[in-house]
Amino acid sequence: MRNAFVVLAALLLAAVGCGRGEMPAVTPAAISVTATFTPTPTETPPPSLTPTATLTPTPTWTPTPTVTPTPTALPAMVSGNPRAAQLHPPTPGGGAPCGLVDVFDFPIDPPDARRVTSGGQDFGVWRDRYDKYHAGEDWRGPEGTPSLGTPVYSIGHGLVTYAQPLGWGRDQGVVIVQHTLADGRRILSFYGHLDPDSVVIAPGSCVARGEQVGKIGQPRSSPHLHFEIRTQAPYETLTGYWSEDPMVAGWLPPSQTIWQQRMAAAAGALWAAAAAGSSQPIAPLTDQTFLLLEAGQLAILDTGSGSRQAALPELKNVSAAWLDAAAQTLYAADRFGRLDAFRLEAADPPIFTPLWTIPPKGNGAPLLLPLPGGGSLPSGVILAQRGDLFAYAAPAQQAVTGELLWQQDVGERLFAWARMGEALFFTTSGSRGALWRLLPGEQPQALVAASGYLVAASGQLWLYAADGVYRFDEASLTLALAYALPTGYLAHSSIIPLADGSILAAHVDPYDRRLILLAADGTVRWQRSVRNLATTDLRLLALDGQPYLLGSSGRDMALYAVNVPAGEMPADLLHLFSGGTRTPRPNETWVAAAGPGRLLIHIGGGSLVAFDPLAARAVVAP
Repeated sequence: MRNAFVVLAALLLAAVGCGRGEMPAVTPAAISVTATFTPTPTETPPPSLTPTATLTPTPTWTPTPTVTPTPTALPAMVSGNPRAAQLHPPTPGGGAPCGLVDVFDFPIDPPDARRVTSGGQDFGVWRDRYDKYHAGEDWRGPEGTPSLGTPVYSIGHGLVTYAQPLGWGRDQGVVIVQHTLADGRRILSFYGHLDPDSVVIAPGSCVARGEQVGKIGQPRSSPHLHFEIRTQAPYETLTGYWSEDPMVAGWLPPSQTIWQQRMAAAAGALWAAAAAGSSQPIAPLTDQTFLLLEAGQLAILDTGSGSRQAALPELKNVSAAWLDAAAQTLYAADRFGRLDAFRLEAADPPIFTPLWTIPPKGNGAPLLLPLPGGGSLPSGVILAQRGDLFAYAAPAQQAVTGELLWQQDVGERLFAWARMGEALFFTTSGSRGALWRLLPGEQPQALVAASGYLVAASGQLWLYAADGVYRFDEASLTLALAYALPTGYLAHSSIIPLADGSILAAHVDPYDRRLILLAADGTVRWQRSVRNLATTDLRLLALDGQPYLLGSSGRDMALYAVNVPAGEMPADLLHLFSGGTRTPRPNETWVAAAGPGRLLIHIGGGSLVAFDPLAARAVVAP
């Protein structure tokens, strides 16, 4: 079986100065692993526990495709327009003489500034030449066009409070617009370095979202727009820089504010808040609370209000966590491989009582997965570091330290896992990747050379590899190819089980991006291309039996309901929600079920949103 080659790209962004007086000049069923730290072990394994030799399985199967896919599939039908459901004209009233804001758009190339590569990344950066912090963002024209003369638009409905062709003197024109939000708050958008001849709007007049307020002019530096969002000084230009963190003094991060307002106002959105650094979903705690791992610390999120509080403030540098809901036990591992166990106590908010700590034993970034138990055998947790696995029994109520049951070298890094019955199956990656099985009371057994995502559905185990979907035969311990695919990119693909025992895959390859539904017997019910969605990363999940697709491509993401028909007709997609960021961190974009009827959508480098897909469907469905 061929391994996937993952294509990664990095975008280098450069910031330049602006402002008055300036000088020229980024699922429980599957785990992806990226080692970023290699500590030195501080403790060696007990001499009585000898690691099992690495197993190198030999393939025992010769798969024969039963279906030959075409290079591309017929396109899926997409309906729904969440943006159209948000838009309304500016209607004066309710303390808003120029109308309430419906949504914010970007000041250049609205609504989403997709063609602009330079803009939205440099708020709050320190500039040595001014000895101050940048209070706004520098924006240039769309890629391939000159910045000088680029039209600049109002981000939303509002009242012009300031408009002067030479408001910044030699650094040219300034326009300030006051916007009234639906909750009554007022904020200001600021447009600087405008061509003086283009500033023809008058103070006291109304502007609508998307109405031109000027064009980029020629300040003392190269042509660009200085763009701010702030809560103070509606009649003053100020200087574009501040001596302390601008957010403390009344400025807001412009691009993040635009996206957060737009997403918070979307149908089905309960709230939208700034993402707190790197983030991973752990598990729901109650119907209203969810456990997150954010920037190395565990946090309890109230999914109704968006408020967070530290779960274990004394626990630092956490890299992985796993909640055993049945045993009400939380396990957390830091970047050095130290393992802590906590008892989950029912309270509001939930309380975690420390049980025991294991010093680091292995090397590499940790991952955690369940240790299967059965009968009188204890369940527990497996700590994976590179190719080393350490199995610990579930903590006793008064245990001082965890019991190491076994350790084993599986040769390669853990890739994905799934539980089926009493067994745990997992795959490893790399040139010696294999499918392994772990039964209660035993150590892992290598079954066959393979790597990919695992899915258990109706007592059947499936392996989704780069080149197709395979079915595992537990009697013969072999894999059979159910459906061949052009070799694709697993890092951008996904697969989930559905309630009727079928499986839904989202496959990304050099020719196409497609959704494929396989029945419980392995036959293909349908496949449809979603290449027209312009997404490079496809993530599937199911909530209350309904499958959803999260498509993302760096700065932009969208959520779709996948409508799976009962017969053989192809599925269609209902577009429910859109979001984005100007500072993307694609590896941190995810979607998770956060309780009945509720999703959490995390946009890496941007925002965290609580979302009710059924409420959105009622509004955006045609």
